[in-house]
Amino acid sequence: MKISKEMSHVFMEKHSSFQCRAEIKPKIQAQIDQIYQYAYYQELKNQDSEDPKVWNEIAKYHRIAAEYGDYRANERLQSLIKLEKISIDQMSQAEALKTLIDRLAQDLPARAKYLHYLSNTAPDPKYQLLPDAALLGDADAQQYFSGNLLGFQEDETITKRMKLFDQVRLCASKNGNWTATNGLEGETHSQILYADKENPALLAQSLAYKQLALKQGDAAMAITLADAFNLTKPETEQDQFDYKEKYLGVENDLARSQRYIKINEILNNAPYQGEEIVLSDLDEIVPLPPKKLPKWDGKLAIQRWYEDQVHEKPSEILIMKLAQEKGLDPKTGKPVVVLQSVKKSQ
Repeated sequence: MKISKEMSHVFMEKHSSFQCRAEIKPKIQAQIDQIYQYAYYQELKNQDSEDPKVWNEIAKYHRIAAEYGDYRANERLQSLIKLEKISIDQMSQAEALKTLIDRLAQDLPARAKYLHYLSNTAPDPKYQLLPDAALLGDADAQQYFSGNLLGFQEDETITKRMKLFDQVRLCASKNGNWTATNGLEGETHSQILYADKENPALLAQSLAYKQLALKQGDAAMAITLADAFNLTKPETEQDQFDYKEKYLGVENDLARSQRYIKINEILNNAPYQGEEIVLSDLDEIVPLPPKKLPKWDGKLAIQRWYEDQVHEKPSEILIMKLAQEKGLDPKTGKPVVVLQSVKKSQ
């Protein structure tokens, strides 16, 4: 609460409103992308493995890709460090994370500030990191910061904080954060349930938010949408309550409902779960009415990537070349200078 209050006060002193920005991700070289795709595929394929050799081999590819500015590889390494799956020599976990986040800052300064905030690995005052990351355009930071704006009681600033909260959360949703979109949907749905049950604009907005949240990664929303397109007339008081909860003003469409159910089944049984899930092809598979359902082969784009594409192992020649150019050990992906200092201390 203390950090939330200090953070909000500092921000409000400098800003009367929130200007929505989105951090632009750098373009990844084709050969670096190949290395990342191979490493991430191996992560998914071996996720149940407890063999350190497997994970350190995967980390090698991520380290090389990360050193060439692949922000995805950088964050995968951070995840592997937190899960204690890979060796970090004599560094503490905090030191290893700080090194990676500092490297990430060269390409994505907003993202780096947010991750420093979460990991508590930056010298900057903690109350500055999160709003700075939000202002610079990191969607996750925007969502997190919006919650901090309402994280304490203070009557004299509540009106301004509520206004900022709405602006920041809407920005986070536009920039791809499904938690923010879910919150917007929840507010809209509450208006429908308790204030304006038959407002077509609100019903359409609630439906659109649900679709967007699913597209951004909220897998549970698939069942909510499936239910909305397959409602039965209520017979009991409980049925009436369930009907009101699920009603979105759309006609029953069993085929559409079944597609959402299929999507939910795919995601629930897939190895690719969590923050990596973005259903970029959702609107092509099950667009909202009045658009008709197109033909579909039953697979998601991310599913095709995992099941159908061949993720070739990068050649040793390429790994050797890229590693040497950045002063990395081609066997581990770690900086040669660090490895030499570790050996001397042993």
